[in-house]
Amino acid sequence: MSLYSLLDTPIPTIAYCALHQMRPGVTRDEYLKTMKELHERIAQESREINAAYAKHLADTLSRESQSLQNALSHFLHTPISSDNEEVQRMLVESFERFKTQIHSHVPVGLERSVESRVYLVSSKKPLEKKLLKNGRTYLDGLGFTTTKGHEDIFESTFIVRGGMNLDVLEYIVRDRLGIYSSAHGKHVGELEGYSYAAYNLVFAQGEIPSGDAVGKHTELTFYFSKPDVKYAPFREGLSEALEKLTAGLGLKYVSLWQRKLGLGGGKEFVLRIISDNSDVAGEVIEWLSGYEENKVLSESVIDGGNLLIKELLVA
Repeated sequence: MSLYSLLDTPIPTIAYCALHQMRPGVTRDEYLKTMKELHERIAQESREINAAYAKHLADTLSRESQSLQNALSHFLHTPISSDNEEVQRMLVESFERFKTQIHSHVPVGLERSVESRVYLVSSKKPLEKKLLKNGRTYLDGLGFTTTKGHEDIFESTFIVRGGMNLDVLEYIVRDRLGIYSSAHGKHVGELEGYSYAAYNLVFAQGEIPSGDAVGKHTELTFYFSKPDVKYAPFREGLSEALEKLTAGLGLKYVSLWQRKLGLGGGKEFVLRIISDNSDVAGEVIEWLSGYEENKVLSESVIDGGNLLIKELLVA
């Protein structure tokens, strides 16, 4: 069995999220062009590494099975030269079964990435107005400038499966692309400030839009903390409520994330809601605040939460 099977825990889906703000003097088009190039390069490098790793595994299986076949032939009284292909097939299948038992079957590298731009807006609806004001204060606390005339704030999200792929992502950016070269180096020179964190996926339903449909969608992002309750029932209660929320409002994509222990700043939980309805915030807030089956949900997300509204740019 794999290590995750032994621990009786699923392979985590992890999101590395970075909020970042443009440096004064850099245009939005320039900044977005750089970010698109960075997403494309990371995805390309991931595909190449994934293909190389798959070939490495296949070559290793073939080589080891041939080596074992050669070793066995010295100890068998009956010549097996005429059965070479069959023996080779049996050995490869045996190694494949062994690999399946101990190897975690996850794609190597990036699973997908998303880029979005923060809208710092207000609202006349009391709850929505309060949450949006909290969101602005949240950004201030992370070191961003949100006063009038501020530069745009973006969020880059890179999603991988399993902690090993965080190492792969770091290797791609640091060693394959280079910290101060290519699109990443250009991005470093164009940003004013940033904040990052890594999160484990707790719940997800629906699909993140892609292609030409991306720009037609809005993301609501709620940042909040767990109240004084145990983690397991808190996550279970949230997941149950969010499943009903998704179905009730016909939302495109809903996900709940919990920050990995010690990896990053900000609130511990993040709720992401993607919709093609630009006015969905009011509906979501009304639904969450009126959810009677689990008051902890409204207390944590609505009463103590921070809301950012974002425009999806790349996915």
